[in-house]
Amino acid sequence: MEAIRFIRLPKCKAVTSGYAYNEEPFQKNGKLELFDSFWSKLDESRVDRWYSRDYLMYGREQDAMIWYYAVPDDFNQDVSPWEIVELEGGLYACAAANAGSFEDEQRVYGEIKRYIADSENFILDERENHYDLCTVMTPSDVEKALGYSQIEIMVPVRIVASDTL
Repeated sequence: MEAIRFIRLPKCKAVTSGYAYNEEPFQKNGKLELFDSFWSKLDESRVDRWYSRDYLMYGREQDAMIWYYAVPDDFNQDVSPWEIVELEGGLYACAAANAGSFEDEQRVYGEIKRYIADSENFILDERENHYDLCTVMTPSDVEKALGYSQIEIMVPVRIVASDTL
């Protein structure tokens, strides 16, 4: 059984934390911790429970983390001090890791990258503002049963054109 799966995220509107420069990613009262509180409260009003809507990305050019929370196209609430942006979406190769275990997250990330490198069907699709995403997707009752959360690690890919196979 393959551990790598593929998903396509649609282009969408998202509220963003903006880049968290020069700080520990989740320091007390830091930008990402404050954004986590914001989107978690916003998420409580959501009527659907299909998939996670929050995605964390490391911007390589910025050398900083940024967090997104996908919102419906007709979303028009005031999100100050945050801003609303367009997320490009795209195709991602994904696998789950033990959230909070840096070693396991790096192991799974490495497996995804090796899978893509060895693939004749997929190539990396990394470019500015279109890098790896991650989201913790474990329901609270499952987290309690497992004793840990799972994090979905998502690496952007493209299908190799059929004429180059």
